[in-house]
Amino acid sequence: MNIPLRMKTRIMWSSAAAGAVGVPGAFGAHLDLMAITAIWATLLVMLADQAGSSLDKAKAAKIVAAILAGITFFGTGFKLANTYFAYTGIGTIPAVIANVGANAGITYLFGNAAARSFLSEGTSGPAQSIGASILAIMVSMLTGTDTSGPSDIT
Repeated sequence: MNIPLRMKTRIMWSSAAAGAVGVPGAFGAHLDLMAITAIWATLLVMLADQAGSSLDKAKAAKIVAAILAGITFFGTGFKLANTYFAYTGIGTIPAVIANVGANAGITYLFGNAAARSFLSEGTSGPAQSIGASILAIMVSMLTGTDTSGPSDIT
């Protein structure tokens, strides 16, 4: 399934915004989580609209919460490691670069997974099932087991 250019453009801008909030986020574990949550919820609403569905902000926030709960262990470990490097002086600049890259990369995966989910299934299901679908697509893209998506995602 090909993701339309207008959706890809929205995903790229959201990834850039998430990357930008990664700079201060490198100095405190999860300092950037509130901004990422808002970016992701806004991205969901816009992608759903572009896919021809409607999604309100409350449901988008529930979907984001379900997805963030699914990646909490990864995120916590990564954010704590970045904070440690930033404050010990071992690698402040590498910590910032890693945090910016992680925020942008995960947002890119999230946006592509959400776009594919909305294009194939819409937004009519409960938030938890949509969140689980998006998370499953993200995992398949990360592990390389996804064979049905656009070639630019792998």
